[in-house]
Amino acid sequence: MKLPTDHLSKNIFLFLLKNIFRQKSTTFIWPFKSIDVNYIDIILGVLLVLAAFRGFYKGFVAEVASLAGLILGIWGAIHFSHLTAGFIVDTFNYQPEHLGLVAFIATFIVIVLLVHLIGKAVETIISAVALGFINRLAGILFGIIKSALILSVLLIVIDELDESIGLIPEDVKADSQMYEPVRNLLPTVLPFLNFGLEDGKLFENERSGRQPVAISTFKFQG
Repeated sequence: MKLPTDHLSKNIFLFLLKNIFRQKSTTFIWPFKSIDVNYIDIILGVLLVLAAFRGFYKGFVAEVASLAGLILGIWGAIHFSHLTAGFIVDTFNYQPEHLGLVAFIATFIVIVLLVHLIGKAVETIISAVALGFINRLAGILFGIIKSALILSVLLIVIDELDESIGLIPEDVKADSQMYEPVRNLLPTVLPFLNFGLEDGKLFENERSGRQPVAISTFKFQG
């Protein structure tokens, strides 16, 4: 049973978020000019700085392995989940109702784990030949890029939610120095990732005139 306070807590949370993002911009003084930023810029900037520290801590190889595992996991699950489905049926004599989905998830997990193990092995070799510090420096750049892509996905989702709940006002987004560049990063990069499937569009926001995210559509096989 839901408590009466659940709805009130949700409204308070949304109210606080809306008012945070409606605050006036802040001016930062750089060596040659002042730059007006708002709270969106501060939040995105802090997250990217944290990503840089995380990239330095984990190193380039670990950061690449985590992103490569995600991309290869999705690609492999799309193209080879039907083989996994056949293996499940033949080996375990088991055919669940959502066999395609089960096979997709299983294939994804296996590929991610394999890439992770390969990354660990490469990292060990790099440390053995005294390239650990270079690995960490490169990890800073890659960590920022990876986090920027994740933030791009998040901002695209926020754009869609804003049509119904109005979380972040459009004028606040327009005043932000980082919102549009980060938001449009994924739509810019994604067309270069060819999954060999039918092209589709997701999160197209005609009202705002922002770039749509081109994705690929697929069907589970099983």
